[in-house]
Amino acid sequence: MQVRILAGFATALAVGFSAWAHSPLEAPAGSDQVSAAERLARKDLAAALFFCEANPTAKVGAMLKQGLTTWIEPTRIFDNLSYIGNQFVGVFVLETSDGLILFDSGTSLDEAENHIAPGLAKLGFDPKAIKYIVVTHGHWDHFGGALWFQEHYKTPVGLSAIDWDMIARLPKDSPEIAGHPLPHRDQIITDGQVLQVGDTKVTLYITPGHTPGTVSAIVPVKNKGEPHVISLLGSTAFPGTIEPTDRTSGLEIYRASINRFNRLSQEAGADGILNTHLFSFGGLERLDAARASGDGKPFLIGGEAVDRYYGLLDHCMLAAEERITARAKDAASGHTHEH
Repeated sequence: MQVRILAGFATALAVGFSAWAHSPLEAPAGSDQVSAAERLARKDLAAALFFCEANPTAKVGAMLKQGLTTWIEPTRIFDNLSYIGNQFVGVFVLETSDGLILFDSGTSLDEAENHIAPGLAKLGFDPKAIKYIVVTHGHWDHFGGALWFQEHYKTPVGLSAIDWDMIARLPKDSPEIAGHPLPHRDQIITDGQVLQVGDTKVTLYITPGHTPGTVSAIVPVKNKGEPHVISLLGSTAFPGTIEPTDRTSGLEIYRASINRFNRLSQEAGADGILNTHLFSFGGLERLDAARASGDGKPFLIGGEAVDRYYGLLDHCMLAAEERITARAKDAASGHTHEH
């Protein structure tokens, strides 16, 4: 089953990113945008520069293959926020005065039962205390464990309406579903929704791009008693087209989402970033440092760096658009390239 899932997901990534590849003999389209992204990255955000590569499939595919079964010790990052998962993808657990909020649910029913729930116990939490699961988008590696929590604890599960519709419509063997049982359609997350559990308010935004209804969040945390605000982006890989399809919103809309969410993050005073795919922002290294120090400081990069991170993504998407446009022009003029 795992081999089939990996192969299907890798195929989807390859199809999505094939338009970005270029021959080493050609002047690469988008090179100015890549240079701009590199300037923004500096040293602290360099791990995210793979998004600017002509074929970032290699990075994502490698992390999928090696990271999906490489489990990380459940780790408390901040006073009220922990990570449970593997090197490819995981779950953030937000503790409130009246229970837990989970961001994503694990990749499968088996993972929910044998990794996420035991991970909660290791951190001193009871899965019965989960008051809400925010599924960031409609791909198996984010919704795969949700049904297990629904069936065992009647946990409310939220997803955007458009992504609920998408997973219900897609074939069960599609790369996005990969044969995983779907959660029961439940809570519908809306743009700007304030999710309050106990003393904690999380603001949720619809940020289409990676999928038509990706959800991102502004999350309040505390580090050694000091309040901070985290910008949690709910998506990673870029679409392989500029225009929307039935499974993504395309690069142009994704760029608009990133820029809007950056503005909202700045307005909220965000001084840190998160993504349930840790590798997408250097999170694996930050998690190691946080575990070693017992302090969430490695994730607190400052508002200026949050702005640089989203600016970096914007330039990488512009580079991707330029590559796609250049290939279309070449195809129209009869030119071909070796891939």
